[in-house]
Amino acid sequence: MSVIEQRGPSWFSRSREWMHRNRLRLALGGIAVSAGLTFASGGTHEVIDTVVEQIPAVGIGMIAMETMWIGGGAMMAASVGEHIKNPLKIKSRLPEIAAKANDSKLFKAGFIVNTVGAVGEFVIPAAVVCMKLPPETWGILGPSLVDLGITIGVRRATLNAIHESQDVDPIPPVIDEYC
Repeated sequence: MSVIEQRGPSWFSRSREWMHRNRLRLALGGIAVSAGLTFASGGTHEVIDTVVEQIPAVGIGMIAMETMWIGGGAMMAASVGEHIKNPLKIKSRLPEIAAKANDSKLFKAGFIVNTVGAVGEFVIPAAVVCMKLPPETWGILGPSLVDLGITIGVRRATLNAIHESQDVDPIPPVIDEYC
């Protein structure tokens, strides 16, 4: 038995697992620290004024991204002959729908539209926060980062379901050579 096998999981692995288990607490902690720094710096009035100024633009962008997210999910469901029923619950059905997708171009287009909408829901507020607000307020992005992580996880599960249904390696050999 080697020295590495005797030690068990590395510090990095244990830390990653701990962060995964406590991601919501970490996000809320980031918000709390951010709010505390904002209040301590005395910039609350400026921050509130900036947020109020940006609400229309962010609101329009978020409505557009949410529409893309739901529309892409509906395209994917339609491509496999599924009834949409409640469009807000399409997220939980994505892996099931993806397993039936096979090689549908409508499904692929819907997947791209859905992914752009989901990632856009992070990018729009993150861009506004980073460009318009002082750095001490950036902790407010904690929940958005958690949502982005979930978005990536759901997309990965969907792609894995597609590849499993087609018996294709999920990582193309070209990409595998560079990793």
